Amino acid sequence: LEILYLEVGGTETSYVLTRNKLFTFSGILKEFEDWRNKTNKADCLQGDEYLNNLSLGLSTTPHYKNFQASNVKDIPLSIKTEERPVLTVFTSSLWEFYSFEDYDDSPEDFKDAYRLYTNIATDEYLLDKYKIIFRWHPNLVRAGNSEKERITEVVNNSNSKVIHFLPNSDVNSYKLLQRSDVVVTVGSTICLEATYHQKPSILLGKSQFSNTGIAYEPNSYHE
Repeated sequence: LEILYLEVGGTETSYVLTRNKLFTFSGILKEFEDWRNKTNKADCLQGDEYLNNLSLGLSTTPHYKNFQASNVKDIPLSIKTEERPVLTVFTSSLWEFYSFEDYDDSPEDFKDAYRLYTNIATDEYLLDKYKIIFRWHPNLVRAGNSEKERITEVVNNSNSKVIHFLPNSDVNSYKLLQRSDVVVTVGSTICLEATYHQKPSILLGKSQFSNTGIAYEPNSYHE
């Protein structure tokens, strides 16, 4: 089944028309493997430039919105001086993965990301061990009402010790990444970037980075 879709570009009013087919995680894994088999020094330097440009707000990739233009605020001093290890959850939107034909292969504990977020935000074991922070993806400012309701539900049910930076927050995600000791994602590009910046990256569920060796991938919440 061939599909055409409009992808948001560098600004709110620019779009890229993309022609593609329904994705599968296994298909994307093959692309990763094909690229890895061809990797040479020039490819690595190009990868360095790409990932550094993302963190510096210099990315020129057409479909990648430059969040750094508006997300420039430093993290609070209380986080900088936090004595306990910091566990940061960088969220994504489930809609990003619903078009993947093999999404249902995700471990059962991770199929509902919002239930997963609530579990993390109320887990006494984690709360005792870590300072837990949620950085809600900036693109979620354009989420539909049903997804916004789920976000509000997670925030309201969280332990009072948990910090939430909502989608409209102008906190710089990369400064938060640098302060984090553990990074948890369900598929955000930060999954890859955390590893690049030498932070332990834990991927919960299926994403385009599944089975690539980029992140730790538990099969259950307990694990």
